[in-house]
Amino acid sequence: MNAFGKMISECWSFMVVMITAVYLLLHGLFVKQSNIWSIAGILSLESLLLWFTSKKSSFLTNLNYNYRPGATAGVYLGLLVPLALLGETLASKEFEIHTPEIWPSLASVGAVITRLNHGTGNMNKTFLLTIFLIACALLGLIFQWLTVLIVLSFLIAWIGIELVPKCLPKSFTLGEILVILQLSSVGINRLILAVFMKITLANEDMKLLWFVSTLIGAVLLATGVVYVTQSYTSLGSFLAVYVCVAIIALAFLHVCLEVNPVIWLISFLSASCVQIFLLATWLVLFFVTILWTLHEALTVNTGTPSKAQSCSSVTHPNQAQVVDEVKNINFETRKVFHLFIALVYIPGLMLDTHLLLLASLAAFGLFIIVEAARALRVPVLGESLDIILRMFVDERDQGHVYLTHIYLLAGLSMPLWLSHHLFTSRKAANEMYSGVLSLAVGDSVACVIGRRFGRVHFPESKKTVEGTIASMMAQLFLVMLADYFEIVHISNPTAVFMGVSLSSLLEAFTDQIDNLILPLLLYPVLCVS
Repeated sequence: MNAFGKMISECWSFMVVMITAVYLLLHGLFVKQSNIWSIAGILSLESLLLWFTSKKSSFLTNLNYNYRPGATAGVYLGLLVPLALLGETLASKEFEIHTPEIWPSLASVGAVITRLNHGTGNMNKTFLLTIFLIACALLGLIFQWLTVLIVLSFLIAWIGIELVPKCLPKSFTLGEILVILQLSSVGINRLILAVFMKITLANEDMKLLWFVSTLIGAVLLATGVVYVTQSYTSLGSFLAVYVCVAIIALAFLHVCLEVNPVIWLISFLSASCVQIFLLATWLVLFFVTILWTLHEALTVNTGTPSKAQSCSSVTHPNQAQVVDEVKNINFETRKVFHLFIALVYIPGLMLDTHLLLLASLAAFGLFIIVEAARALRVPVLGESLDIILRMFVDERDQGHVYLTHIYLLAGLSMPLWLSHHLFTSRKAANEMYSGVLSLAVGDSVACVIGRRFGRVHFPESKKTVEGTIASMMAQLFLVMLADYFEIVHISNPTAVFMGVSLSSLLEAFTDQIDNLILPLLLYPVLCVS
């Protein structure tokens, strides 16, 4: 995509996000929610600052950050998490209670804007530190205990926006990094609120929260230890680190849960016939997926030698034809994987969101371990995993790590992880389906129909109008079907139409990772549906 095409992509994508923001704010005014003016003011100010930042391309060149090449900065993505929290807040009858969650997320946007200005030398460190301390003092007077969360979110964004590109060069755009840091802040803040502010949760729900939080924390800690200590030079050392951290995590859980965590897990998994049925179904799907993946990997790598290579290293005389064949193989493989993972999430959302929460985070942790083994080239495992996972990559996986499959899992799971309804019922609320709707249905239909029948392309884009329209119709049809069978309860059809239309348009315009951003855009609109 040329420079003009990138500018068009960023402008249209920013416009879609802003239309979503305006719709949510108008909805808040219509239902007469208090504090909506203050949120609207902050959103407007930060939108202008983000737009100004995106126009100053010198920010990105002067900072020498290793962002993903060939993509725009995507700084407008910084508004998606605040909008998701805003939609959740507007749908709640306790507006005053949920509003404070938005402020830390907005603080992280301010951290990025300040960081970029500081990186270009426009602010010296003394002046910046003074402003930060004054801001903390003012926040302390206004928000009191909430100041801790605001400052924590600010610091996470401030540090992460420089650290992530250095550790994982060419793997993210600026906007994608900001979204990941914001989501991390939301998770940490909610855990702090649940533990220290004593937010009311049932005893078993609190145990589940401790278990999944410790699970992910242990995986991330062990992966960091492996990297720092270079334990990836042998398979034994690599596995030993994870085993040692797992033992420490189990000991920690034993204290927190006041019961043997293994016994608690077995009891949780076998608590009802529904859970046993779901587990059995998921295990069958898991083994089928593994067998299918291995079959595809063997088929590709025992076929034409050039097809087993990556597109960048093809030396076949008919190079363009072979590149297209490789892309088609990867495309078909990814879409079949979409189908497999959707068959896991749909029954989980319909029957037991608590079990799905545990399963999704366990799968997320497993994906991290597998990708760490592949990227760090762990003996025995690394090369084999690279051959298998190469089928799931696309042109946006340009760094040391493959993120496409992890983004898909995260995109389907984020609505579940974010929703305040997670511990109120085992049946999913409307917004929890935003990942399945936008990715498993919308994105897949848009890609398939666009490739096979698309003729009219959007300006400076490979995406087609036919694919986008098909995506909208498929999602709307599925929502109507789910509403008819009372799987979801739609009281505001206009919101559903707006959300589906805007997410489909964003999929057509953006050059960012759609698996990450589409569920976040659809989520707040489904909250008010």
